Parts: sequence; structure tokens; C-alpha cells
Amino acid sequence: MRFPKLRIGYRLLLYFLTVLFVVLSIVSVISDRFAYGISVVCYTLAAVALFVSSYYLILDIRYIVKDIVKPKIKANPFADRMTADYRLRTVLFAVPGLTGNIIFAVFSVGVQGDNTLQAA
Repeated sequence: MRFPKLRIGYRLLLYFLTVLFVVLSIVSVISDRFAYGISVVCYTLAAVALFVSSYYLILDIRYIVKDIVKPKIKANPFADRMTADYRLRTVLFAVPGLTGNIIFAVFSVGVQGDNTLQAA
């Protein structure tokens, strides 16, 4: 089953209505101010809107990645090299993480060591 292609205005309206119905459902659960029938209608509308908007959101994200992000990555020499070179990507992401973990460990041991001396 394929949903029809919606224009951007209708998709934004769908996303807004989804958020509205979800908020109404949460308010219904928390405050218990709505009648039982209205609560059921809010839950049903929230579920249907969430299902349909998830489909269109996935399509939007795929379009953004495929048609906007990937060409910009290809146009930038550094970003293109980073996506193609596994070794460069590994070093660029591993070194800052490892450095941050080492700094955290040094300060953590220093603070814990200081606390254990004071407790004794």
C-alpha cells in the first residue's frame, strides 16, 4: 500500500496535527478532564496521525539525505575523503573520544582519591 504524495504544506499540517493529537492524548491521561469517548477519539486520532506522519517523515528524511546532504558531501573535498577513507574516519572519531575518556579517568581518579583520603 502506497500513500499519495503530499505537498509540503499538507505534510506540515499533518505533522502539526500529529503533535496536537499526541498532546491532547497526554493531557487526557494526566488530567482526566475529557469524557471517555473523547479520550478514545484522541487516542485513535493520535495513533493514526502518528502512523501516517511517520511514513511521510521517513520519505522526507530519505529525500533530504539523498538529494541535499550527499551532493554537498561530494562537493566538499574533505568531507568526501572522510566518507571514503575508513582509516581517516576511524582516527578522526577515535582520537577525540579516547582523549576525552582519558581526561575523565584522570580527573575521576583524582577526585575519588581525594575523597577517600578525607573519609579515612
